[in-house]
Amino acid sequence: MSSESERTALNPIKEDSAEEKQIKKTMAWSNLLLLFTLPLEGVIFFGTIMGWPNMVEVLKQLHVYEDLCDLSSNQTEIVNGIVNCNQRDVIFSTAGTVGGFSMNVMTLVFGLIVDKKGLFLSRSLITITVSIGLICLMFTPDANWLMFPGVFLHSAGGYAFVLTNATMATLFPKFAAIVLVLGQCFFQIGSSYFRVLSIIFESGVPYKWIIGANLLLTIPVWMRTLFLFPVKRFELGMNVLDASFLGKRFKKSAKIENVEIQNSEDAEKEEVKKDSAWVFFKDVNFVVMIIWIVFANLNVLFCTFTWNAYTREVAGNDYQKHVDSFGNFAWTASIFAITVGLCSDGLTKVYSSKPAAFVKFFGSLLGAQRCALGVTSLAMLGLPEIPKSFGEDGFRGIFYFFIACQIAMIVFPVILGRKLKIMKKET
Repeated sequence: MSSESERTALNPIKEDSAEEKQIKKTMAWSNLLLLFTLPLEGVIFFGTIMGWPNMVEVLKQLHVYEDLCDLSSNQTEIVNGIVNCNQRDVIFSTAGTVGGFSMNVMTLVFGLIVDKKGLFLSRSLITITVSIGLICLMFTPDANWLMFPGVFLHSAGGYAFVLTNATMATLFPKFAAIVLVLGQCFFQIGSSYFRVLSIIFESGVPYKWIIGANLLLTIPVWMRTLFLFPVKRFELGMNVLDASFLGKRFKKSAKIENVEIQNSEDAEKEEVKKDSAWVFFKDVNFVVMIIWIVFANLNVLFCTFTWNAYTREVAGNDYQKHVDSFGNFAWTASIFAITVGLCSDGLTKVYSSKPAAFVKFFGSLLGAQRCALGVTSLAMLGLPEIPKSFGEDGFRGIFYFFIACQIAMIVFPVILGRKLKIMKKET
């Protein structure tokens, strides 16, 4: 295909002009700047809720919900001045589950905004939501009930940030898959962020200073949103500076006045509007894949959030033996989380027969997957009732259920992946 046919309303300049060369040079460094600033945003905001247990230890030292524990009860333990009891652990475990629910369900909300209104509005709302959540967490030691809205709002932006950054893969067609994987990697690395905050807290830095500094770190997010993210969506070969919110107002490069190209793009957009995300939602492969992702995430949540508190609540003082046995395969949670990301990003695109429509509904599709995970994560709240009703057999049954899930999750993507490759060749 000639370069003439590849021009868009964002790049109508003749290929041999000096101005085009300058635009390409600007486009190259701005796109790379967008990519290189991904780690800062990723480590701090992507997957922090996955490290919630580390923040719990900080909140316990600040006496959050300590009044729930009966100091005269044999079930209450005091270790290094930290009071532990079932009632308190249940509150913190529930908050972690609420955070996981929020992270996944709100991805659908923000994903729909990405598709309907564009990246600028969605990222602005995400950043504001996360900031309000941080403010709530900052004052949680003074008003304990603020922990729940704080966790809900702060977690709401976790995977939504991953979604908005994943769309930049369009700018790098030669290594788009790597860009997608980077988002998942930083999502996992982000789970250690609360651990870093807890270390800083233990070194003597006041809690409110730490959260306040975290709040200031939203400034780089705003800078990326205003200068490096397009108002609508990424397009192949675009100049992100010119397409950004502030770039559209202050850009000094050539004005775009190519009516024919603009009309052509408008016609293409109208054609895409006729499609619906339901075409993808009803696809059998999409439904089956969501089922697999749900089980995978259920396993991750169980390993990451609830096992320690869950066993403490069910087994009382004898819980340690169960923690030790479960720990033999709990480390695989991170591997499954990365696999989930690769499957949701990769396999969906494989069976997509309309790439243009898929790009348009990317936020809706990925949001639907995460929403399914969020709803399923609420099962964590009911799991402790099984051992309470069925005793040791119920406890052992849950243990073996998750082992079976892990085996199935290893086999499933291999089978589905081979099937989709065959389908792609046939079509």
